[in-house]
Amino acid sequence: MQVIREEVLNAFEREVDGHDGYREVHLGDLVELVNARLNTMWTLGDEFAHDCDFMKKAVAYSKEAKIISELAKLLPSFIIGVLGLAFKRISGNERYIQNVMLQLIQTKQHHTEKNTPSETPTILDVLLQRAPSHWETIDFLREMNVTWNTTNFVTPVLIAGVIQDLGRHQTYHPALLQEASCWDHTQSTDRLRLLDAFITESMRTQCFSSTRIHRIALCDFTFFDGYTVATGHTVGFNIRKHFNDEAHYPSATTFVAERHLEALVQATDVSVKWPFWGSQRLPCPGRFYAVHVAKLLSVSLLENWVFEIRTGQPQSMLYREYSIPHPRLKLRLKRKVNTYL
Repeated sequence: MQVIREEVLNAFEREVDGHDGYREVHLGDLVELVNARLNTMWTLGDEFAHDCDFMKKAVAYSKEAKIISELAKLLPSFIIGVLGLAFKRISGNERYIQNVMLQLIQTKQHHTEKNTPSETPTILDVLLQRAPSHWETIDFLREMNVTWNTTNFVTPVLIAGVIQDLGRHQTYHPALLQEASCWDHTQSTDRLRLLDAFITESMRTQCFSSTRIHRIALCDFTFFDGYTVATGHTVGFNIRKHFNDEAHYPSATTFVAERHLEALVQATDVSVKWPFWGSQRLPCPGRFYAVHVAKLLSVSLLENWVFEIRTGQPQSMLYREYSIPHPRLKLRLKRKVNTYL
């Protein structure tokens, strides 16, 4: 929670005073910084999460990786290969992060062989303990790179949507704050049931991807209605249509968090009714992290800030099959009286 408080306060103090003590911060930038620091802390360790130079390069690396991954979907493979190499060589951020990871892996491998446990295990520590015995250093580096980038890609978009809804649906603040006041920060966030339901409803109404559970046809396949998918073509489940289907969600266009309390559905569930994280056979393993961070940031804001999303701002931006918070969307913040701030 301390990391979150630091980032929100830093973002607040960088802005100019507005009316009645309010200041406006870019929601996307705030969420990206909070996620990057938490991701770094849990993946590599607290030391790196408090290293300003490392974090600056880490955030830059994540942004570059997102750009390259999107270009890879649009350009021929031979072009993106050359472009990707040029991009990486010019910036040097990937090389810096990879070298830090490599040195840390080698150091921890040496300590692991000597049975020197870490005081606070990181994801890397757990990976070193449980990975197949034949894994070499390069295998650990590749796995850490995948974990690092995937966590920095989707999580900020989901969290930004949740904070966006918290700023728009302020009638929920008193009940959510009351629930948070009965929760100890050392306890599991699973105890925050109303907040979980709120996040679930935010994920439903702001589903950033229109499809899920993508599959490639290995042979021609005909559905019961006669529609045929040719060999090699990709199909996906239209999750956005499902979440807006009145048969499944009455008054689907209305934000009602309580519907998930009544249905006993949680944000991290994987089922036919809640396919947000993919299929039951192969769900997204990062769902627990994403929802956990969303809860921590939500509680921190509710406890220490008065905040809202001003009407009239550009709310969302459509890109390909994705709906993401607009880059210019701002969160209006004011410090609460009698807080630690």
